[in-house]
Amino acid sequence: MSNHLEGLLSPRSIAIIGASARPASLAGRLERNLRAGDGERRIHLVNPRRDSVGDHVCHPDAESIGAPVDLACILVPAAQVVAAVEDCGRAGVRAAIVYSSGFGETGDEGRENELALKRVAEKYGVRLLGPNCQGFAVFSGEPLLATFSNAFSTGTFRPGAVAYVGQSGAIGGAVLDKARERGIGLSLWVSTGNQLDLDVIEVATAALARDDTRVVVIYLEGLSSGADLADLAHRARSLGKRVIVLHVGVSERAAQAIGSHTGAMLAPSKVLRTFALENGIAVVDDVDELLDMAMIASAPHRIKGPNLAVVTSSGGGGIIAADHAAAHDLDLPELPAWTQERLAEIVPAYGSTKNPIDVTTALFSGDLESLGDDVAEVCRRAAEPAEVDAVLVVLTMIVGERAERLSRALESLHADIGKPVYVAWLTSFAANVEGRARLIAAGTPVFGSVSSAITAVSADLRAGRQGAGLQQDPTIGVVDHSAGPVLDRESPTAAVEFLDRCGVAQPGWTFVETPEQAASLFSSDDSLRYAVKGLGSGLEHKTEANAVFLDVPSSEVAERCREIAQGPAKDRGLAGFLIQQMTDPGLEMLVSVARQGSDFPPLLVVGFGGVSTEVDPDVVTATLPMSDAHLRGLLTQLRGAALLGEFRGRPARDVDALVEVVRSVCRGLVADPQIQEIELNPVMVHPAGRGAVAVDALIL
Repeated sequence: MSNHLEGLLSPRSIAIIGASARPASLAGRLERNLRAGDGERRIHLVNPRRDSVGDHVCHPDAESIGAPVDLACILVPAAQVVAAVEDCGRAGVRAAIVYSSGFGETGDEGRENELALKRVAEKYGVRLLGPNCQGFAVFSGEPLLATFSNAFSTGTFRPGAVAYVGQSGAIGGAVLDKARERGIGLSLWVSTGNQLDLDVIEVATAALARDDTRVVVIYLEGLSSGADLADLAHRARSLGKRVIVLHVGVSERAAQAIGSHTGAMLAPSKVLRTFALENGIAVVDDVDELLDMAMIASAPHRIKGPNLAVVTSSGGGGIIAADHAAAHDLDLPELPAWTQERLAEIVPAYGSTKNPIDVTTALFSGDLESLGDDVAEVCRRAAEPAEVDAVLVVLTMIVGERAERLSRALESLHADIGKPVYVAWLTSFAANVEGRARLIAAGTPVFGSVSSAITAVSADLRAGRQGAGLQQDPTIGVVDHSAGPVLDRESPTAAVEFLDRCGVAQPGWTFVETPEQAASLFSSDDSLRYAVKGLGSGLEHKTEANAVFLDVPSSEVAERCREIAQGPAKDRGLAGFLIQQMTDPGLEMLVSVARQGSDFPPLLVVGFGGVSTEVDPDVVTATLPMSDAHLRGLLTQLRGAALLGEFRGRPARDVDALVEVVRSVCRGLVADPQIQEIELNPVMVHPAGRGAVAVDALIL
């Protein structure tokens, strides 16, 4: 952590710029929160209109304090903030929180004010958190509440290993409240606001460096730098820590408006999610998921495979678990006979030793002093087989003293078995606050439903598998700096020329500008069949413009060109006609690779093609570069992956040829900076050994 960030998060002296005598004001709440922390920390008040606030001296400016100040907390109107930061800079303050709003979020005038603030901060070397933020809080070690947020007025917070960093103070408040309700302890809480200087990535990096933090959860409204996110992921891996991201507020990228099939699949959230997963970062969709993943990431053991042993107090709870596991690619394997025999020594005869294991309510109704000991032993025995990767305990209405005793019996389970243990406790959070908190503090995540438990476990397994593939040798999409541009962007046949130059197999083709040219080239020999397509700047979707005809006899090619020229295509930039030989049918696949901005790697999309892609996409995504092995592994994740192999008497498809198509297209895109996206749809993949042919292509 840099000295300036250490001064921000661990200050020994603080100045409140804009101190107030009104306890209910923002400055009043901030001062109260600051004084509730470490008594050794010096707090100075600054307000030129007052000599004192209560029993404390008030200085006219920061320079008048006459003592070193590590952190300035600025709560003056926006118009006075620039002068306040300049005063702090002259006084030698090197870190400041600007809580004030009225900057970039308010329009042009606010943005001008923000630029002026940036200039003066850079002039004096002052690192800024904010403006328009709610500050931060440190919960462990030497607690510090450098915030005015009302979320801190509703009770105490458990110190823990989870740090929150987010642009939104309001969402941060929700994280605080929900974490407290669940019994999840926090180490650090930071609201970055407008991020004029310090952004979530830099603060998250500083949070990772703290000894009290094992997991950083991030609320992210936008990210311009893929490199920064990759660096954060690398830092987390090197420290053996975890990062979870809640990404929101994204808009569709331009390709959707232009009309590629893949554009609708690749909103920036999808791009970031793919990139993050490949770097071992899980991405979630709401606050509850964020906290679910935080609990799992805080646990000492990480799931390494899909096999769960489910131990439940209710047969119904076990059935629900089995259903959700199947829907999330998890499995409840049959337990070995020797394991079931050992379980039968504890589980009542009217229960079940199969998986899920129904221990019945009988194991929860005995003597309070030993309550839960038998359940814990069932879990230990269920975890013994090598094919079991984790244990999920599903509990129903066990509350009060029995819940308290049960939590004590289960809190050491993960240490005993050396595998992850998860608990789905199907009661309200309020019914068992301390029991839940005890388990979470001991390293056992506790969820409010079976669904949330299974969803989080599955997401953690996917993130772990993706992160494990980081060291693969990339061969697909590696940049060849010696290759020059290959695309004539003005040519209506740029897409098919591109495929030829990349060496991608495609049907033989001819381009004509008029139907008359077609008539002179194509004879009455109807033994040959063609696809006739209109080409033009507005003809990305040819079918809707009646600009494509298939299986056309040679003698009718010119007539089909005339039909296209007289139809809607004439008003959509029609530049001519592409006549392609018909190819043999095959399995229709889609291959697309697109740039995602200067600081994000290109994104590859591969899946099943044809018109159904728009209705029910079955695709996988990955960033470039990548390895052959990773691509082949992704293909097995398609819902229809079985169609690539032998299926109901049909031969296996030529996956090697499909991989080579991907390699060639990626090579072409990374070599030509003019290309934003190239999409092949469909690619006809023929039986093994017979190749793959790109039937249609679109370049943006």
